[in-house]
Amino acid sequence: MDEIFIEGLRVDCLIGVYDHERDAPQPLQFDLRLRFDADARAASDALDDTIDYASVVDALRSVVSTRSDQLLETLAAACCRFLADRFRPSRIELQINKPQAAHALGCERVGVRLRRDYPRQQQWLLLLGSNRASDQSVQQAIAALGQIGTVQLLGTIEHLPPNQGNGPWYYNALLSVRTGLSAAALVAASQRIEQALGRDRSTPDSVAIDIDVLARYARRWVADAHAQTSGKLEQRSTIKLLADNAIRVEQMRTD
Repeated sequence: MDEIFIEGLRVDCLIGVYDHERDAPQPLQFDLRLRFDADARAASDALDDTIDYASVVDALRSVVSTRSDQLLETLAAACCRFLADRFRPSRIELQINKPQAAHALGCERVGVRLRRDYPRQQQWLLLLGSNRASDQSVQQAIAALGQIGTVQLLGTIEHLPPNQGNGPWYYNALLSVRTGLSAAALVAASQRIEQALGRDRSTPDSVAIDIDVLARYARRWVADAHAQTSGKLEQRSTIKLLADNAIRVEQMRTD
């Protein structure tokens, strides 16, 4: 893995336990390393596709300036969480030095050093469907999927006719889920959610909830192998939802 580094960044901050430290901000020095996959992010040679260190400096300054913690450990942990959410690195190494405390103690440097690892996350495109009388099961499935990753409903929940024959209409929705789970683990988690919401595969005409993985994002939406071979991408409801949200899924060659 590759990394960017920022060393010796000075930011004034209200920090400390003692009364004299609560009177005015004092200087802190930040040394930061963000680890990431440079090849994957910088393949386009576009600044927006990688981690811009100028943006990191601005972000770090902004979050530090809004805080007034007593402990460096608390401040450092908050900075790591903020940077992880903003820039999605695979690892953060952050050292905060407190020069005034070092001078008072007769030390060259004193402070804290944190390291945080973050599982590599992947973005998945899911199709949800239920032919119950309302969209309640779809809403419950969205909430449950939010427990395993960052969820975004794409468009709205639509009420659509069945893909084949007559029967109850379906409540369908497209969902983007960003998670550290593997494809197999995501499918297993989806099946557990289906079961918890009353899915009974022995009664195929009654679908409490169906959750299908359609694609994963790798600078474009690439079809999931099972979704492609099962024909899920060719179903009328899938085609309509993808078109409504201007999403193109690139199918893999099978020859």
